[in-house]
Amino acid sequence: MKKALTLVLLMMLVAAAGFSDSFSEMVEQIDRMDDEKIYDEQIPILEKALTSADDGQKIAILWRMARANLNIAWRYKILFENDEKDEMGRPVTKTQVLALYDRGEDWAAEAIEIFERTGANREEAVEAYYWRASNVGQWGQTKGILASLFRTGPMKADLKKAIELDPEHADSYYVLSKMYEAVPLWSKNQAVKYGRESVRLEEILVRTGEKDEFDISKPVALAKALVARNWSSRKRGDNTTDKAEARALVLPILELLEQREAALGPGERLDSGDVDDLVDIREVLKKT
Repeated sequence: MKKALTLVLLMMLVAAAGFSDSFSEMVEQIDRMDDEKIYDEQIPILEKALTSADDGQKIAILWRMARANLNIAWRYKILFENDEKDEMGRPVTKTQVLALYDRGEDWAAEAIEIFERTGANREEAVEAYYWRASNVGQWGQTKGILASLFRTGPMKADLKKAIELDPEHADSYYVLSKMYEAVPLWSKNQAVKYGRESVRLEEILVRTGEKDEFDISKPVALAKALVARNWSSRKRGDNTTDKAEARALVLPILELLEQREAALGPGERLDSGDVDDLVDIREVLKKT
């Protein structure tokens, strides 16, 4: 019932989207839906709002479409990887998952094109660069790192552009850390630097109240970068090693995720971020 009422309210706001206050309220509702992990229903609402939006509003709409799309694609990716069927009982293919990530990339690219042509809505454009990079990154993970190396350059450029527009964009530092850790021959020391900066900025966001909850994926990414760099205490210039620090970072997070997993009901599963974090944590612990 709550979900149905939310959708009705949103459609009413979209109908009045010519007024800036109504548009702002619609965006706030969409962001709440995202927090509540309601993804599929966002797309038609945002597409309808797009028809009467100005350039700045289009940027705000399109990157949110790319964000929702990434989470939809992740759900299909899990079905594909587990050889499960979709809600219509059909098998899910890798081609289908890749096409979804392509769709998200296209929406973010449209937002970027508007920004680069008009200069409208710089603050929202930051997210367009970030979510294009994120959809491309997930496309690469699905395709395979060696098969997608040609896309790492444009992805890195998008993340650095996001940081240029907003030097305190923690999520972009986080994804850069993951990239530098994963791509062969890229600097693992740089991966650690980006990882530390993402954690530092995340702590500020939580401390200042801009975010309600700390993103545990960021210290997990830092831990992976530390394992990849693998400096000794002598090289670090302190009394610990990279692997020891990595282990200390992930152990309390593992305990938290195991508690979350134990509390799940029948048919429930951890969300995409938690699943990925568990995989990464177990990899870190295996190597340390």
